[in-house]
Amino acid sequence: MAVFQVNFMAETLGRTVPLYVILPTDKVYFPGMKKRAEGKPYQTLYLLHGIIGNYTDWLYGTRIQRWAQERDLAVVMPSGDNCFYLDQPWNCNMYGEFIGKELVSFTRKTFPLSDRKEDTFIGGLSMGGFGAMRNGLKYNRTFGRIFSLSGAFIVDETLLEKADSPRFPAETEEFKHSCFGPDLEAALHSDKILMYLSHSLYKTKKRFRKSTWHAAHRILCSKKTRHFPKPCIRLESRIHSKPVLAHMIGIFGILI
Repeated sequence: MAVFQVNFMAETLGRTVPLYVILPTDKVYFPGMKKRAEGKPYQTLYLLHGIIGNYTDWLYGTRIQRWAQERDLAVVMPSGDNCFYLDQPWNCNMYGEFIGKELVSFTRKTFPLSDRKEDTFIGGLSMGGFGAMRNGLKYNRTFGRIFSLSGAFIVDETLLEKADSPRFPAETEEFKHSCFGPDLEAALHSDKILMYLSHSLYKTKKRFRKSTWHAAHRILCSKKTRHFPKPCIRLESRIHSKPVLAHMIGIFGILI
């Protein structure tokens, strides 16, 4: 399994950014195994980490290398810098555009990745689950599949509530404004929230099909830990042909 550590200049973020890329180009085939067609581009998963993490989380804390090799899958793991993978022009950070456009374009030019929508997936954990769902919906012509593991879908009316004694940096007003903008109420009526995106796509008659990613939880399971608590492996989805986006807990996947 080939693992590449990459640093490149991201115009949308105005700086050099790191990422890991897993690419099974050195896969060993034993007698009897069917070989991959030479020159065939790889299906690709853009995998986003959670809050207070970085691009190394999936590589060192999960079994993603084995999972990717078994499926001949390329995996791209960028950093989100606690920014919820959203566009933040007031901070000169266009993370949504970075994930949905620039990162995909750069990696496709640099590695043998498929440029087909049906071969391009996005997913993540917690903050990354939010970022995957938001950017997967926004850039639905790029991503054919989306999954969210315990997605942090926190952008609702509770965003306006002030915590008397914040227990976590994400609960502070400073953090909320840095991520979602100076006008939090306006953010609730923008493409920063999934409900807004789902309604917009419904108006254009965009339909969704539900899909359970049975293998998704195996990314996180170590040899010793085979099971998640029940809420973490339950699929909860109300997206189909109705303009409804339910609050989701655990593994959620859709085909676009």
